[in-house]
Amino acid sequence: MPNVRETSNIIHRDVEWHIDGTGLCCLDVNHKLYIKGKRGINLTHFIRNVVYPYFANQLYRKTHGEYAAGSYLHGFDGIKQYYSELGISDAGLAIDIIEGIINNKLPGRNDLCFCGKEKFKNCHLLSVNELKSVSKKQLGVDLRNFKKEARVKL
Repeated sequence: MPNVRETSNIIHRDVEWHIDGTGLCCLDVNHKLYIKGKRGINLTHFIRNVVYPYFANQLYRKTHGEYAAGSYLHGFDGIKQYYSELGISDAGLAIDIIEGIINNKLPGRNDLCFCGKEKFKNCHLLSVNELKSVSKKQLGVDLRNFKKEARVKL
């Protein structure tokens, strides 16, 4: 995934503005960017659909004091937000799903889902398929963080 750096210093160099001290822009959750990169990047599409909206949202915040459509939280909280959008809001469920992906031990389509509520195909199959597109390295980091969080809550 290409890095995008803001060089004019118009945007605050601050994590709350999704930009670091060197101008490196946090365009989206790494998981989503990795999946886009894996599928192949068309530069025009990337600029139009990722870079331009990022900077337009920055300008909107400068004018209105908040992002037009909200923003991801920072650090692991942003990763948890991403998982929650996939319907995986429980650390235990996230651990089970990530371990299933990493160890290639997923339920069959008609088997009971990880969450135990219904058939896998009608439950978390689409979420799992998206997460299967994320790098194993990133999933390993997520797994460690979810396990750490689960231990803290005990």
